[in-house]
Amino acid sequence: MFCLKVENKRLGFSTAQAHAVPGEQVVESENVRVKFIGDKLYSFYLRLPTTVIAGESLAPVAEVELRRIFERLVQKNESSFSSEKVSTYVAVEIETGKIRAFRNISCNRPLYFRRDKGVFILSSHLAPFKREGIKLELREEAIPELLVYRHITPPATICRSIDSVPGGFGLTFDPDKDCVSYKNLWQLERANHGVTVKDAVDVTSELLRRSLWIPKETGRKTSLLLSGGLDSTLLGAFAREIGMHLDSISSGFHLITGDAGESHYARSAADWLGINHRIHDVSEEDYLLQLVDSVYDAEEPVHHLQSVILGSLFSKAVGHDVTYLINGDGADLLFGTAMHLRHLKSQRIVRFTDKKAVRSLAAPIFSALGRNSEKFRYLLYDHSDDHRDPNHFIWTLEAFGDIDWVRDFAGGDIAKIIEGRSSFLDNFGGWPIIDKMTVLFYCSDIDHSMKVWGKLAERDNHILLFPFSYPELIIYLLNLSWRIKGREPKYLLRAVAGAMKLSRHIIDRPKKSFGFDVKHWALQGTLFQPLVEMAGEMYDEKVLRSLQFGEPGKAMVLWGMINVYLWHRLFVQETPATAIKEEIVSRRKSQRKSRP
Repeated sequence: MFCLKVENKRLGFSTAQAHAVPGEQVVESENVRVKFIGDKLYSFYLRLPTTVIAGESLAPVAEVELRRIFERLVQKNESSFSSEKVSTYVAVEIETGKIRAFRNISCNRPLYFRRDKGVFILSSHLAPFKREGIKLELREEAIPELLVYRHITPPATICRSIDSVPGGFGLTFDPDKDCVSYKNLWQLERANHGVTVKDAVDVTSELLRRSLWIPKETGRKTSLLLSGGLDSTLLGAFAREIGMHLDSISSGFHLITGDAGESHYARSAADWLGINHRIHDVSEEDYLLQLVDSVYDAEEPVHHLQSVILGSLFSKAVGHDVTYLINGDGADLLFGTAMHLRHLKSQRIVRFTDKKAVRSLAAPIFSALGRNSEKFRYLLYDHSDDHRDPNHFIWTLEAFGDIDWVRDFAGGDIAKIIEGRSSFLDNFGGWPIIDKMTVLFYCSDIDHSMKVWGKLAERDNHILLFPFSYPELIIYLLNLSWRIKGREPKYLLRAVAGAMKLSRHIIDRPKKSFGFDVKHWALQGTLFQPLVEMAGEMYDEKVLRSLQFGEPGKAMVLWGMINVYLWHRLFVQETPATAIKEEIVSRRKSQRKSRP
């Protein structure tokens, strides 16, 4: 954790009576006062002749190396830079109060910020804002987006008046202009027409080996989060190849669903890798209580149901001697998913349907087909590279919550639901829509997962690593021709696995869903019933009950509402987590007694 508070007297804020508290680093000039607080897990602090620099890294970095990196940055007066060793940083010019900040494209650390009346606060956590006397408030206008997509696209956050720096963006604050500006550092420069599949396999393999540099160089004890799927198993194979000694661990919903299939997947992969494997599971009550802790520790709604299982695993199943945990998230998106292939394969057809006149004629025909109309509906959306039309197909992707229901609930305007996502994509003008898909979902869905899971691991002094989000690998894959990536979902990754002699059984077996069916949690009287009743304090009870009929889209809306309710109780009403958990336990007892 780190927090940097910059107080600028030239903008009307007086620090004459300000005093440091124990553990803080404070630097003051005639115009500016800079206060830093951090911990040993991630943060660093440097005092250069004209600049204060603070930030975070995922591995210990010697001060002499940090000085070399940042002295060059200050000398060149660059707005930002990319370094595999630095996750986030903030640089403050002591005399002028000018601020530059940067968040790496691969980063499991958020960078929140708030500017108000001469005070600029930047932090990896929300807690320091509360310590500075800032009351957290719900950003209600962003909630419809969360209910549909399960998260809020940066720079907006769930907190009113607190924003965040997107991954791969720089931020600059100029006190003379009193304004904040962003710089997009993502680059799309596709110039690899002569690259063969073998070339791509070789480069990708080498980058994956390099992505494991942190646990390899530090020698700290490391565990692999092993689902048994292609992604995590391949990382285990690379780790073994470069001489790392590690074990593996997995989690599941067996005690809730009665299905241990995901554990069998993981166990079979561990047996092939020849490593020790442990399985962690939770009961229904454990899950509910851990959900409260997960929202509290993540300081955000937890958009995946399996996030709660991971939080329990980090705190109860991972040994205290384990420093690093390897996670295989992110591979699907970067190597090409079914949604990418669907877009590529439909290009010849949508060339004709991507006209308003054709769509208006075809819409009633497809509608008359009833259920079968779903397979044709995709053709009736806008498929151009201009994403701004609310009828664009990109807004249907990853829309886990029922977008039509949320539209009606929020006042009937889809444009409001997609406003944050569309504004984010405005930073990528000129990009093909297929690559906008990649960067949007990486900087929203994948990024949110990394931030949430990273904080859950941090709670118990573990550091979560995402090798598939290694910066050089992301840039390489983003710029690799779709001629190679687009042959089939994750074609290149399967080719890498083949070159690594990974078991064909693991490469070819179908992907298994590691969630649990809505029938176990979204129906009336099932797992989430106590929370649904409690959320009646915030939402109309009839609205909540209308979502409890097992339809996946409505069930995900219910999940989002429960998350928002818990966040509001914990951070706005400041209800202790223990009190919320006691109420859950009490309601569960009453629920069991009322059953016939």
